[in-house]
Amino acid sequence: MLQAKVYVVDDDQGMRDSTVWLLQSVGLQALPFASGQAFLDACVDDGPACVLLDVRMPGLGGLAVQQAMRERGLMVPVIFVSGHADVPIVVRAFKAGACDFIEKPYNDQLLLDSVQAALEHAGLARQGDQALALVQARIDGL
Repeated sequence: MLQAKVYVVDDDQGMRDSTVWLLQSVGLQALPFASGQAFLDACVDDGPACVLLDVRMPGLGGLAVQQAMRERGLMVPVIFVSGHADVPIVVRAFKAGACDFIEKPYNDQLLLDSVQAALEHAGLARQGDQALALVQARIDGL
Protein backbone atom coordinates (compact mmCIF):
# COMPACT_ATOMS: atom_id res chain seq x y z
CA MET A 1 0.00 0.00 0.00
CA LEU A 2 1.26 3.48 -0.87
CA GLN A 3 2.23 5.83 1.93
CA ALA A 4 -0.12 8.78 2.26
CA LYS A 5 1.22 12.09 0.97
CA VAL A 6 0.65 15.56 2.33
CA TYR A 7 1.26 18.27 -0.26
CA VAL A 8 2.29 21.55 1.40
CA VAL A 9 1.63 24.51 -0.91
CA ASP A 10 2.72 27.85 0.53
CA ASP A 11 4.75 30.73 -0.90
CA ASP A 12 6.18 31.55 2.55
CA GLN A 13 9.33 29.41 2.77
CA GLY A 14 9.52 29.59 6.57
CA MET A 15 5.92 28.44 6.97
CA ARG A 16 6.38 25.75 4.32
CA ASP A 17 9.56 24.42 5.94
CA SER A 18 8.10 24.37 9.45
CA THR A 19 4.95 22.62 8.23
CA VAL A 20 6.99 19.98 6.38
CA TRP A 21 9.12 19.45 9.50
CA LEU A 22 6.01 19.05 11.70
CA LEU A 23 4.45 16.51 9.34
CA GLN A 24 7.68 14.54 8.96
CA SER A 25 8.17 14.52 12.74
CA VAL A 26 5.05 12.34 13.04
CA GLY A 27 6.04 10.05 10.17
CA LEU A 28 4.05 11.60 7.34
CA GLN A 29 5.43 12.06 3.83
CA ALA A 30 5.35 15.82 3.18
CA LEU A 31 5.98 17.26 -0.28
CA PRO A 32 6.61 21.04 -0.38
CA PHE A 33 5.66 23.40 -3.20
CA ALA A 34 6.36 27.14 -3.38
CA SER A 35 3.50 27.90 -5.78
CA GLY A 36 0.11 26.64 -6.82
CA GLN A 37 1.31 26.06 -10.37
CA ALA A 38 4.29 23.96 -9.23
CA PHE A 39 1.89 21.82 -7.20
CA LEU A 40 -0.54 21.38 -10.11
CA ASP A 41 2.33 20.43 -12.41
CA ALA A 42 3.50 17.68 -10.02
CA CYS A 43 0.33 16.39 -8.36
CA VAL A 44 -0.99 13.01 -9.48
CA ASP A 45 -3.81 11.01 -7.95
CA ASP A 46 -1.78 7.88 -7.21
CA GLY A 47 -2.66 7.15 -3.61
CA PRO A 48 -4.13 8.61 -0.47
CA ALA A 49 -3.17 12.25 -0.06
CA CYS A 50 -4.31 15.65 1.10
CA VAL A 51 -3.11 19.16 0.38
CA LEU A 52 -2.41 22.00 2.79
CA LEU A 53 -3.07 25.00 0.59
CA ASP A 54 -2.35 28.64 1.35
CA VAL A 55 -5.18 30.91 0.25
CA ARG A 56 -3.16 33.95 -0.79
CA MET A 57 -0.16 33.31 -3.02
CA PRO A 58 1.29 35.15 -6.02
CA GLY A 59 0.09 33.73 -9.33
CA LEU A 60 -2.50 31.08 -8.65
CA GLY A 61 -4.10 31.60 -5.26
CA GLY A 62 -5.45 28.72 -3.23
CA LEU A 63 -9.05 29.02 -4.45
CA ALA A 64 -7.87 28.99 -8.08
CA VAL A 65 -5.73 25.92 -7.38
CA GLN A 66 -8.72 24.18 -5.80
CA GLN A 67 -10.79 24.96 -8.91
CA ALA A 68 -8.03 23.68 -11.22
CA MET A 69 -7.81 20.47 -9.18
CA ARG A 70 -11.53 19.90 -9.62
CA GLU A 71 -11.30 20.58 -13.37
CA ARG A 72 -8.46 18.02 -13.65
CA GLY A 73 -10.34 15.42 -11.65
CA LEU A 74 -7.86 15.49 -8.75
CA MET A 75 -10.02 14.39 -5.85
CA VAL A 76 -7.49 15.20 -3.14
CA PRO A 77 -8.93 16.63 0.11
CA VAL A 78 -7.98 20.28 0.60
CA ILE A 79 -7.19 21.94 3.92
CA PHE A 80 -6.79 25.69 3.53
CA VAL A 81 -4.38 27.64 5.70
CA SER A 82 -4.30 31.42 5.79
CA GLY A 83 -3.21 34.33 7.89
CA HIS A 84 -5.47 36.73 6.00
CA ALA A 85 -8.82 35.01 5.59
CA ASP A 86 -12.18 36.66 5.85
CA VAL A 87 -15.62 35.08 6.07
CA PRO A 88 -16.43 35.25 2.32
CA ILE A 89 -13.19 33.44 1.44
CA VAL A 90 -13.85 30.73 4.03
CA VAL A 91 -17.40 30.28 2.73
CA ARG A 92 -16.16 30.01 -0.89
CA ALA A 93 -13.56 27.43 0.14
CA PHE A 94 -16.09 25.23 1.93
CA LYS A 95 -18.67 25.56 -0.85
CA ALA A 96 -16.00 24.35 -3.27
CA GLY A 97 -15.35 21.28 -1.10
CA ALA A 98 -12.60 22.18 1.37
CA CYS A 99 -12.21 19.77 4.29
CA ASP A 100 -11.02 22.40 6.73
CA PHE A 101 -9.79 25.97 7.03
CA ILE A 102 -7.06 26.76 9.55
CA GLU A 103 -5.73 30.18 10.54
CA LYS A 104 -2.01 30.93 10.60
CA PRO A 105 -0.19 30.74 12.83
CA TYR A 106 -1.77 27.37 13.43
CA ASN A 107 -1.84 25.14 16.48
CA ASP A 108 0.33 22.11 15.65
CA GLN A 109 -2.08 19.54 17.06
CA LEU A 110 -5.06 21.14 15.32
CA LEU A 111 -3.24 20.95 12.00
CA LEU A 112 -2.16 17.33 12.57
CA ASP A 113 -5.71 16.32 13.55
CA SER A 114 -7.09 17.97 10.42
CA VAL A 115 -4.50 16.26 8.20
CA GLN A 116 -5.23 12.88 9.79
CA ALA A 117 -8.98 13.31 9.21
CA ALA A 118 -8.38 14.32 5.58
CA LEU A 119 -6.09 11.34 4.98
CA GLU A 120 -8.67 8.97 6.50
CA HIS A 121 -11.30 10.48 4.21
CA ALA A 122 -8.98 10.08 1.21
CA GLY A 123 -8.31 6.44 2.13
CA LEU A 124 -12.00 5.65 2.49
CA ALA A 125 -12.79 7.34 -0.82
CA ARG A 126 -10.04 5.33 -2.52
CA GLN A 127 -11.40 2.07 -1.02
CA GLY A 128 -14.86 2.98 -2.31
CA ASP A 129 -13.47 3.66 -5.78
CA GLN A 130 -11.64 0.32 -5.78
CA ALA A 131 -14.77 -1.56 -4.67
CA LEU A 132 -16.80 0.15 -7.38
CA ALA A 133 -14.20 -0.79 -10.00
CA LEU A 134 -14.27 -4.41 -8.82
CA VAL A 135 -18.06 -4.56 -9.07
CA GLN A 136 -17.95 -2.98 -12.52
CA ALA A 137 -15.33 -5.52 -13.65
CA ARG A 138 -17.55 -8.36 -12.44
CA ILE A 139 -20.56 -6.92 -14.25
CA ASP A 140 -18.52 -6.49 -17.42
CA GLY A 141 -17.43 -10.13 -17.14
CA LEU A 142 -20.99 -11.46 -17.14
